[in-house]
Formats: sequence, structure tokens, C-alpha cells
Amino acid sequence: SRCTKWVAAVNRKAWMPKGHHRICSEHFREGQPHKHPSHPDYVPSVFPIQYGRSGKDEAAERRFARFQKRQTATVPNPMQAHQSNELVIMDNLAAAMDYADGLDAAETLLSLSSSAPEPEPPTKEVAIQTEAVIQIEASQQTVPLSTQDAGIQVESLSSSLRHENEELKKQVAQLQQKKGVTMIEGNDKLTQTFTGLPSWAMFLHLFMFLSPFTYCQGSTLSTENEMFLVLLKLRLNLIYEDLAQRFGVTVSTVCRIIDRWVDVMYYRLKFLIKWPSPDVVRHNLPPLFQELSPNCICIIDCSEVFIETPHNFSARSATYSNYKKHNTIKFLIGTTPSGSVCFLSKCWGGRVSDKNLTQESRFLRQLLPGDVVMADRGFTIEDDVALYGAKLQIPSFTRGKKQLSQREVELSQQLARVRIHVERIIGLIKNKYTILLMCLN
Repeated sequence: SRCTKWVAAVNRKAWMPKGHHRICSEHFREGQPHKHPSHPDYVPSVFPIQYGRSGKDEAAERRFARFQKRQTATVPNPMQAHQSNELVIMDNLAAAMDYADGLDAAETLLSLSSSAPEPEPPTKEVAIQTEAVIQIEASQQTVPLSTQDAGIQVESLSSSLRHENEELKKQVAQLQQKKGVTMIEGNDKLTQTFTGLPSWAMFLHLFMFLSPFTYCQGSTLSTENEMFLVLLKLRLNLIYEDLAQRFGVTVSTVCRIIDRWVDVMYYRLKFLIKWPSPDVVRHNLPPLFQELSPNCICIIDCSEVFIETPHNFSARSATYSNYKKHNTIKFLIGTTPSGSVCFLSKCWGGRVSDKNLTQESRFLRQLLPGDVVMADRGFTIEDDVALYGAKLQIPSFTRGKKQLSQREVELSQQLARVRIHVERIIGLIKNKYTILLMCLN
């Protein structure tokens, strides 16, 4: 190839050109490279004395001069001349059809045929070949079309091609508009469908907040498309191959983009989960809680997400959930009575109990004396909560009793009605970002 010849001409040890390498014009006789392989400037040939080569290659110049002389002395082929003559006629025909509006097609064709250059007469060396060509053309019994019919056919073909060209342009424009983040640009409904964000303006605000911390040199996608790709994965849980096809990148690139952006989102957005003050909670307390538990500060529950079975046997045992009958990760979530998420623990293996997870998650350190925490029966942490001066409200147990009293039954029913809010919030989160409903890999 030409690149190999250039490398051989430069003659540097252990050097291969990259995309940013350039060769100075001083290394060419005419100041620039030539495209013809026989030209002396097809490869760089002018180098300083330090390279150990002379400045000019006289033999190469003589070879190129002889090549040009042979080209000019070559006898033209009559068949080639005949074909070139036909091409000239067709080119002139197309030009006339574009500009000769209102003229008769037959007159235009006749004028073009009469004005076309005639082929040069063949020399004696090719007279036999010319005579054979004429005999072959005479033997073909084809009926030529009239100039009027030919003009009509050309006009019809030209019109159909123009129409097809316009349709293809429209299709290409539509495909380009629907590629990447431009698919949802300015459309709040599509933004909510594909990203889970309420509006396009929210997408822009989030992008401006995260983008300064996600720069990656050499990335094949723009920063906006990278964020859109990550939100598509979280919202719709599209497979990596689908995302790679949508954005024109490889699967490994998709994985790297998601890993980088999820880390940035965690560190930049974790401040949104904030433990509220008791005064703020009481000020926004719903009426149902005001009657049942006016000092309620939080409702807690645990949730699990399926994961693939780990190869390591210790990890496989630690993540197996007897409740889900599958390998899972478990986390503790807490919500205020008004419905906002105020606590989220780190993920643990699905084998851990609710009590142990609550004790190790630093949730208890958030409590203040007089606070009330609502939970399910599995959270037997009443003593741990009491150490911080708080109180735990859970449905009553029938352990050691034949049946519950009427007061205990009514209280358990009321607690179940208000405690169900945390499960609804967990369901909303998982339905909004469907990656949490699938099996993580």
C-alpha cells in the first residue's frame, strides 16, 4: 500500500505513523505529493544529508518522463472513441432536458446528435479492428427508437428518480432526528417515557449538574447521549446489545459508560435522601397519622432485588434468600409519613435478617428521644430503638396468646393501613425504574 511505501521512504527504526502524524512538503520535489504511482512525488524522496541519501532521484524522474511519452504516443482504440462519443451525447442530452423547457424534445435530440464530436479516424494499424466492429454493429438487427420516444422515456425516468431521491432524503432526515438524545429533545412526554424524569427541562438541569464530573477523554459519544443511555438502562432495562445498536458503539463501551455514570450519580445525588427534622415531619403529617401516631418520624421496610447466581460459593450462600427462593440483594428503606424517602441503606446479601440489617445500617443513630418508628412484625428491634429514647410500633403478635384482644386487633389493622405506604413507595420506585424488577448481572 501507499502507507507502507511512505514508511519505507522515511526509513525510521521502529516507527509507525499515527492519525496525527504529518510529513512536511519540503520532502517532495514539487512541494506536495502526487497521486500517480509512477510520479517521483508519489512517496517523499527529498531528505537532508543526515539521512544518508541524495536530494534527487534522477532515475525516477527519467522513468516518469518515459511513462508520459508512452502515454501520449499510444494509439487510441476506435471502440473506446465510439463509447466516449456516446457518453458525450448522453451528457448533453441530460443537460438539454434540464434547461430546454418548452422546446420540442425531437429538435433538441437532433441538435445534440449533430453537435456531438465525431470520433477520430482510425489509423492503418487498427483498420482491420475498426472494420470488424462495423460489421458486428451492422449484424445486430435492432430497431432504434425515434428521438421523440427517447425523449419521453428519459423525461419519465428522470421524474421518477427525482421523486425517489426526495423520499430517501426525507427518510434519512427522520432517522437522523430520532437518533440519540434528539429523540426526546423538547418533548416532555417522551422524556418521561424514556428517562423517568418529569420534563425535558429537568433532563437539562440534571445534565448540567452531573456533566462536569463525567468527562472521559476519547469517548465516542457526546455527554448528553451518555446520560441518555444510562437513563434508558435504568428506566427500561434494555439489554446491552440493544443500547450498543441504538448508539452505534460496542457493548464494552456501553458497560464502561454505565459504570462511570452510576458512580457519579451516587456521589452527586445522594444528598437528596435527607433525614428530616421532627418539626418538619409534624408540620406535613397527614390526618390519618395525626390521629394514630402524631410523633411518627419514619416508616421502615426491607426490599430485595434479584441477582444472578454468583460463582463464588461463599457469595452464593450469603445472597440466597429463603423468602424469595433466589439469590438477592437486600436493602433497608425509610419514608416519612408524607411519602418522601428519608433513609436508604447499603445493599446486603439476601440471607441477612431484617433485624440484623437495621442494626448494622446506622438507621438507629438517626433517631431522637420521643420519635416513633413504624415497621412490620419482622423488625424485632424494640429494645434497640428504646436505647435511643424512641418507640417502635409494629402489629401485635399472637405468640403466647390464644387470640388477640379487640383493642389489639383494631390497633394492628390501623397500623397496617398506614404502614402500607412504604410498600407502595417501593413499588412505585421499582415500576418507574424497571431495572430493579429484573435480575441484575
